[in-house]
Amino acid sequence: MNTDNDGPAEVCTPFTGSLTVPEGVSVREEPAHHEAFMTLTRAQFEFPNILLAYDATCAFAQAHGRSSFLSLREVYCQVDGEASRAEDLVDDVAWPFIPARREES
Repeated sequence: MNTDNDGPAEVCTPFTGSLTVPEGVSVREEPAHHEAFMTLTRAQFEFPNILLAYDATCAFAQAHGRSSFLSLREVYCQVDGEASRAEDLVDDVAWPFIPARREES
């Protein structure tokens, strides 16, 4: 995803405990996996700044493996109103990938 093209992105919010799923919302549990991720400040998370995080996590994932069947995502970890300053760390951009196998010598 960059300024020249868009693509599928998934929005995730981690949770624990029980959940009542509203109609029209799907929930899934993912298997353990590797992902390149960056935790961003509120200012970095705003468009178009967030595109730099997509580019960086994609570059890391491509340099260290191959694409995963899981979607890239924004992970919202903050509670509404919790981060009020531009420099506060708030949320993640994550790019799942399958690590390259190391050749044995």
